[in-house]
Amino acid sequence: VIKVKKKKKTMYVVFNEKMEKVKSYSGKTVSKNVVKNAFIDKYNVKPTKVEMAYENNKIVYYLMYKGKDSLIYAFYEIDSGDFIKAYKL
Repeated sequence: VIKVKKKKKTMYVVFNEKMEKVKSYSGKTVSKNVVKNAFIDKYNVKPTKVEMAYENNKIVYYLMYKGKDSLIYAFYEIDSGDFIKAYKL
């Protein structure tokens, strides 16, 4: 996911391996802190990584926690901050 600013407007764009545009999003996004706090509330640990990602045809927030005995991947909507899904290993 690439963040692009054009005339004071922010847009997120996804390209495939052939450099063809797959998806873009230019609406409002919740701050990383909103999804980070939701992750902490849900799992009682602080994520080690918070990034934008492309999952199931959506641009999402991707959060990861890598601990001594566990690994958590969680995905949240970028526009609402709503939880989508998680993998806990």
